[in-house]
Order: sequence, then structure tokens, then C-alpha cells
Amino acid sequence: MSKVVIATTTLSPTFDLRLKLAVKTVEIACSKGYSVVIVDGGSPVEFRDIVRKTGAVFFEESIKGMGPSRRQAKLEAGKLAGVDGIVVWMEPEKHTFVNEIPKVIMPLINKSADLVIPARKSLHTYPKEQQHAEEIGNLAVYYLTGKKLDFWFGPRVMNQRALDIFLKYSGRYGDKWDSIQIPVLECIGAGLNVVGIEVDYSHPTEQTKAEEGNIVMLIK
Repeated sequence: MSKVVIATTTLSPTFDLRLKLAVKTVEIACSKGYSVVIVDGGSPVEFRDIVRKTGAVFFEESIKGMGPSRRQAKLEAGKLAGVDGIVVWMEPEKHTFVNEIPKVIMPLINKSADLVIPARKSLHTYPKEQQHAEEIGNLAVYYLTGKKLDFWFGPRVMNQRALDIFLKYSGRYGDKWDSIQIPVLECIGAGLNVVGIEVDYSHPTEQTKAEEGNIVMLIK
């Protein structure tokens, strides 16, 4: 059986909603037997102590920035997973996604895919601004690639071939969210098998309430 390692990153000066959800994600993942790698860019000691007690592997961010920290997390997860292992990149607040991992790793286990992009059944639990923006964005990706992918959903499930491409990304488009987006296109261009798998994911209601009607989120 392939070793499955979850990679994620955290950064917040206070123990805010996102970190509380991150704790929930790590606790659920560890209880299900998954290894978890966290790269942290400067969160409160209280948070760090909690996640270390769950059994997660904790690293200090070695290079500041969203792209570098995400690559660091994937790199360490890849080392832990091994040559035949599977790395699951996900944002720390998406705790309900953990239950869908057995489903999305199957194409990698049976060698029918190199990279899985989980696809949400519905966006109804997201802020309205995000629903519309991501539907249009996914349509644009379909026009570009011919593949129906939920491109704007963060989780990426990859074998070592796909992981190598993610780690080689140079950050030439700003090295923020592009750090998990452009490598998908590069995987397709390199001939890797990239597939979408539908998952039953619900965005945390607490986070939706915090983001809804927020002009900053709309612009982003």
C-alpha cells in the first residue's frame, strides 16, 4: 500500500479561525492514520504545540512566501512518502476533505493517473462571489486544456512524477496561488495523466460567513 502524506502550510500571528480549522484538519487526518507535514511561517506557540502533539511533522518556513513554503511542504512530504508514495497537498482549513482522501488516491494506487484534481459536487457552501468566479475560471481551463477540472479547488493529489513538476516551478507568475495552478498545466503539457475525481466537499460554514460580502475577497 502506498504511503499517503498530507502537506500543508500555516501562517497567522494570532490563533484565528483558519488555525482553529487547521487543528481540526490535522486531528482528523492523524486519527485516520495519515502522516501530516506542516510548514509554518510564524504562528503562535500555542498552535504549534497543539499540532505537534497530534503527531504532525512540523517545519519552520525556510524561505518566506506562499510559493516557497508550499514547495517546502511538498518536498518534505515527498521524502516521507517515498518513491511509491502519494502526496496530498491541501489548504489547512479544509478538514471535510480529509474524508474524501481514500477516493481520490485510488487512481494513483491503480496507476491510472499521475495527478488527481478533486472536483466539488457543488459550490453552494461558498460565498456567492467565489462561486461565480470559480465557475468561469474552470470554464477557461476547459477551453485551454480540453479537460473538465475543478482547477480552482486547492487540493492536489500526486505521485512522484507530478510532484517533481510541482517542485520545479520557478514562481514566474508571482509565486502565490500560481504555485499550485501552473504546475497542473505543466503536468498536462508533459503528458502526465491528470484526472478529476468528484468529491463530497462542504466548505466550512464559519469561513464562508467570514468571507461572504467581503470586497477584498471579491477582488482577490
